[in-house]
Amino acid sequence: MRYLLIIGILFFHQHAFSSHYFGCGLGVIHTGIAQSDWLEHGSDDLAMAECWLQSSPAIQAQGFFISLPSMHWQTAKPTTFSRSLSQDQSKAQSFDLHWSLFRQDLLVIGASAGANKLEQRQQINQDMQWLANNNLLVTGQPILIRQQDQFFGLFIDTRYTTSLFNQISINRHYYQMPLKISQNGANEFLSDSKLKTWQLEVRKDPLGCGLLGYWAFDMASGEIKSSTHPSSSTLDSPYFINTELMLGLQWRYRVSRTLHPYVDINGRGSYWYFSENDNQTYSINKTKQISYQASVGLSWRF
Repeated sequence: MRYLLIIGILFFHQHAFSSHYFGCGLGVIHTGIAQSDWLEHGSDDLAMAECWLQSSPAIQAQGFFISLPSMHWQTAKPTTFSRSLSQDQSKAQSFDLHWSLFRQDLLVIGASAGANKLEQRQQINQDMQWLANNNLLVTGQPILIRQQDQFFGLFIDTRYTTSLFNQISINRHYYQMPLKISQNGANEFLSDSKLKTWQLEVRKDPLGCGLLGYWAFDMASGEIKSSTHPSSSTLDSPYFINTELMLGLQWRYRVSRTLHPYVDINGRGSYWYFSENDNQTYSINKTKQISYQASVGLSWRF
């Protein structure tokens, strides 16, 4: 019991000298699934609510568990400015967690995990077969589509160094999404697929008050692990690469020592390239997606 008390005192002593921001906000988000060239509208405009906790280890803190975990939760649903079809059944949800586990000198090592889910009711812009449901989809037909992503990984926090970024991470992603597959360059159909990637990300987060720019850049290499038809082994090549760039601007004003309202805007662009062989029996077109969001809120420093 005595040793547990000592550990607890040390643990909370570390937190007493670290800084934390807890905030909530409201805004709008423009988002869509990764491959959307077969949809009449590639994205949805949704009303968004978010809450987050941003933790910064104390400058002098060393050792294990030097701060509380950082978390971000977001949910988005249709509103009056959304497409009429979106108001029937469209939503987006995300949650991620980053916990600094160990600090040695100026570097902090931690673990991260998260999940994202997107549901959209969309109209397709061409006739095609959806093999998962064994349905023939016709142009203009409304359908419900889902995309999910879970990830976990490790990161190195470099905020106390003089580098241009403050975090570098490597993550393992698991995706579930429908993919449009072309057969011999003519027939096209939808196939529910599962994908896995290894992702390397470099990012700079907004830390502190004032007008702050932030960004993130990542590259990933992955493989289609399964699909309803054709099987992943019969694709021209199940391998792909994708890259993403995020740019943002945040203004956080210090009303008092503890209350800091903020305005935030950011945009993200992604590009997916699927490999092809010479035979091109079953191929997947490269695709790109752009999303952006704006929010206002209030944060509390403790």
